Amino acid sequence: MNLIYIHGLDSDANSTKGVLLEKYCQRHYPDINVYRPNLNSAPEQVFEQLVKLVTELSREDKTLLIGSSLGGYFSTLVSNHTGCPALLLNPSTQPHITLQRFSDTLVSNQESSDELSHSDVLHTTAGG
Repeated sequence: MNLIYIHGLDSDANSTKGVLLEKYCQRHYPDINVYRPNLNSAPEQVFEQLVKLVTELSREDKTLLIGSSLGGYFSTLVSNHTGCPALLLNPSTQPHITLQRFSDTLVSNQESSDELSHSDVLHTTAGG
């Protein structure tokens, strides 16, 4: 069996919950593989990365998503898209509000031509 732990906002692949989950499984259930991807990217990239990981792992064995906070929100999206079951730990139910604080760090690209092109990139950490 595969467990994919999806960390929350302002966290990373080495979050306390993710590390404890992996250590617990290694000690008590060594046949369970725990994956802790680093998901500090734009939301669209996080979704694509998780769908790819779930698709790859599900070919070989049963896979379960475990999402904490904003990771719970992403778990829901990926579960709905792939059919992979998900366990949600205090999931973020209003990510549009949670991510508002990053609106000050939006990266805007505008081309000086007849048509203006505008792209917004939200990163879930300051260096993301």
